[in-house]
Amino acid sequence: MSLSLYTHLLVESQSNPSQFEAFDLEKSIVLPLSGRDSPSAIATTPNGSLHVSHGSKITSFDWSLIRKSTTLTNFTAIDSLLSLSSNVVAAGATNFSGLQILDLDLGFVRQTLNWENVTKSSSTVQAIGISPDFLFTSFESGRRNSNAIMVHDLKDNFKVVLEISRNEIFGADLDSAIPSTKLNWVPSFNLLMVFVRVLKFQ
Repeated sequence: MSLSLYTHLLVESQSNPSQFEAFDLEKSIVLPLSGRDSPSAIATTPNGSLHVSHGSKITSFDWSLIRKSTTLTNFTAIDSLLSLSSNVVAAGATNFSGLQILDLDLGFVRQTLNWENVTKSSSTVQAIGISPDFLFTSFESGRRNSNAIMVHDLKDNFKVVLEISRNEIFGADLDSAIPSTKLNWVPSFNLLMVFVRVLKFQ
């Protein structure tokens, strides 16, 4: 039996959802996180590994929930975390400018993605979403008077593809002050679910 097949069977035996009893679940392990900060975001990967943000740090675990590493970031706290691969994540915060693409194995920022409104002010991250080809980021300006969702190409070095759902506050138009705080891709309909709105993306 090949090593890869053995590993696959071992992972399946430990994590196959069909083996879970919905009414017979109990706490089995407490993840060992360094420091005293509480978890703020969790990101999973297709191979079963897990990344947990707590304070300014991201701790990574393998599929068996054994801790692999802890990476210190520039954030004071991380509010949005999304896995792009087993060792690369997108991370953002509601009080820190820019979306960072972090290499957790090497411990450095590969790239920082930003959005600017008409006043060229800084922008914070409110939510992150992903499809097979695109990365979606909900940005809000530092002054909280504008917001937008940026679409970046995952296969072309995060090149900007489109800006959608841009809102600028004018006068008492308070509806436009609310940024999108949840982004979920629905592959069967080619739709991006955006908080309380549904946007068709071609």
